[in-house]
Amino acid sequence: MHSPVGTFYGSEYSLGNYDQCLSAPTTTADPKIVTQYCLAHITLTEKEYEKRDHDVLGATEPYVATRTPIGRNLSKVIWGTCLPSTCKSDTISKILMVMYQINPLTPSVPRVTVDICEAADKITEYSFGFYAFMTLITLLVATSAISTYYIQSSHTKSSVHTVAYAFSIQRNWSALTRKTNDDIGTLNLLKVGLVTLSVATHTAFFEVMGPISNGQHFDDVMLETKNPLLNKVKHIDLSVDNFLILSGMFLVQGLMAKNKKPLVGLVNRYFRLTASYAVVIFYVSSVAIYTGAGPLWQKFAGREQQACEKNWWLNLLMLNNYVNSDNICLIVSWYIPCDYQLAVMGTILYLLYQKKIFGKKTAVLTVLVAVLIPGVVTYWKELPGFLLYHDLEGMLDIRKNKVYVDTYIRSHNRAGPYFVGMAMGYIITKYKPKHYRNVISKKLSLLLFTLACIIAYIVATRPLSYVGLEYNHFDSALYAVYSRNLWAIATCTTIGIIEYGDVANLRGIANWHGFAVLSRLAYGVYLTHSIILQQNLYSRRNIQQFDLIYSEGLHGFGILVISAVFSLLLWLFVEAPLNNIVNLFTNSGSKKHITIQRTEENGDANSKISDKIK
Repeated sequence: MHSPVGTFYGSEYSLGNYDQCLSAPTTTADPKIVTQYCLAHITLTEKEYEKRDHDVLGATEPYVATRTPIGRNLSKVIWGTCLPSTCKSDTISKILMVMYQINPLTPSVPRVTVDICEAADKITEYSFGFYAFMTLITLLVATSAISTYYIQSSHTKSSVHTVAYAFSIQRNWSALTRKTNDDIGTLNLLKVGLVTLSVATHTAFFEVMGPISNGQHFDDVMLETKNPLLNKVKHIDLSVDNFLILSGMFLVQGLMAKNKKPLVGLVNRYFRLTASYAVVIFYVSSVAIYTGAGPLWQKFAGREQQACEKNWWLNLLMLNNYVNSDNICLIVSWYIPCDYQLAVMGTILYLLYQKKIFGKKTAVLTVLVAVLIPGVVTYWKELPGFLLYHDLEGMLDIRKNKVYVDTYIRSHNRAGPYFVGMAMGYIITKYKPKHYRNVISKKLSLLLFTLACIIAYIVATRPLSYVGLEYNHFDSALYAVYSRNLWAIATCTTIGIIEYGDVANLRGIANWHGFAVLSRLAYGVYLTHSIILQQNLYSRRNIQQFDLIYSEGLHGFGILVISAVFSLLLWLFVEAPLNNIVNLFTNSGSKKHITIQRTEENGDANSKISDKIK
C-alpha cells in the first residue's frame, strides 16, 4: 500500500500489489493472520470549483476540485489496501484516513468508502450454471466428434444419418472454407475490414474504462477539434452503419431470390443470430466470473454477470435495445436485436413495395421518416449528434451514456443506412456484377470514388458539435440526420465502383478467397472480442498508459486473433450445426433434395451470418 500518485494527471487508481496481499506468508504462518485486499473510494474534497483560473502555485484543493472540460473528477481516488481480514469496513476507512493525512493533497478531510474486500482464504464455490455450461459444451463437442466418426464409417441413409451429418466437423469445416458462385468479394473484404476496425476501436476505449496513468492525455485527445484524424476517432461509431448497410443488402438478396418465404427467412435469421449469441450469454452469466481475479474483478466482472443473469431473456427475445437497456447484458450486443428488428421492418417494406401505388407510397414515406427520426429525437432530447461527446462518465460507463441509451442502440434511429443498403442490394441482385463488369469507365470510376471519399471524409472528420464546449442544438440535430445516411451512400458508391467499374486490380484483391472464409467468422469475432477485452481489463493488476496507436495496433491485433480462434470453435460446434438442423425443418422439398443440397444450404446460408454485426 502506497500513497496515490499521478492524481493531478488523471490517474484515478492506486492499486498496490494484489497478488502479494493474497499470497502473504502470514496466511499459512503460526499464528495465522489471514489478509484481505480491499478497494476504497476516496473523495479528497467535497468542494467544487466552476473554473480552473486559480493560482497554479497556490493550494492544490482548487485544482483537484475543478472538473476538466470533459468532466474528469480529479478529487476521486480508488485506493487498494492490504489489511488483516478481521478488519471491518469502518475500521479500514479510519486507517486509510489516518494514512492519507500523513501526506495530504488537500486540507479537507477526505471521505473514505470501502467498496469491496477479498480475503486470502476465500474458497470458490461453483454455481449450478457453471456446471450446466460445462456440461453443454462437453455434449456439443462430443456430439460433433461422434457424428463425424459415424458419418465416415456409415453410409446408411436414415434420419439418424441426416442429423449426424448436421454435426459433422468435416462438413462444417468444408462449409466454412468452400467457394460459392454468388460470393461478392468486395462485401467479404468490407466485413473483414469492419470487424477488424471494431475490435481495434473497442480495444482502445476499453483501455480507457480501466486504470490508466494519463487520463489528462485522453481528455486532450477528445478535446482536439482541428486535427482531422483525431476528429475521426470521435466518429468511430460510423463504421457500425456499414454493418447495417451489408445486412440490408443481404436481406434484399434473399428476398429477391425467393428461395424461401419471407417468414421462413426471418425464422432462419433468428436462429442464425441466436445460436452463438445464446452460448456467449450463458458463459457471461454463469462462467466468466470464475475465470479471472484481480483488484477490479469482483466489482466489474460481477456487474456484467448480474446484468446477464437479470436480462438474458430480453437478449433472446431481441428486445434488449429497448427494454432495460441501461442495464443491458453485453454492451456490444445491442446490434443483434437492432439488426433483426430492421430485418423485420425491411421485409415488411419490401412486401409493401411489391403492391400497387399505395404500397410504394407507404414504403417511400417510411424511408423518409426513418431518415428524419434521428434528427427529431436528437433535437427533442437536446442530445449531441454522436456517441463520444464531452461527458467522461458517459464514455467510461456506456450504460450511462444518454446518446447510447436514447438513440444509438434504437433500431428506429439506425434505419436510414439499412434502407440505403437495401437499395444497393436491389441493384446488385437485379444487375449481377459478374454480368456487368467494367460498365463504368475508368475516368468515371475515379471521379465517383473521389466524390465518395470526399463525402466520407467530411462526415467522419467533422469537428464536434461541442466546439468550444458550447452546445449547438440545431447543428447536432442536423448532423444526426445527414451523417449516417451520407456515409451509407458513400459506402454503397464505393461498392458499386469496385463491382461495376473498370478497376480490375481492386476486384482482384477483394476476391481473395481468404476474405470469404474470414467474413464467415466475423459474427463470432464480434460476439467474443468484448469478453476477451473485459477479461483482460477486469483482471488487470496495474495501471496502464493510454496510447491510441498501441491500443489499436499491437494489443488490438492480439485480441482479434484470439477472437477468431473462439469464433472458429463456435462455428464448428454451435453455429453451423444448429443452422443445419434449422434448415432441415424450414427447407421445402423431398428428403432426397435435402440430402443433395445439404452442403450448399449450409454454405450459402451461413456465409451470410457474418453480416449481422455491431
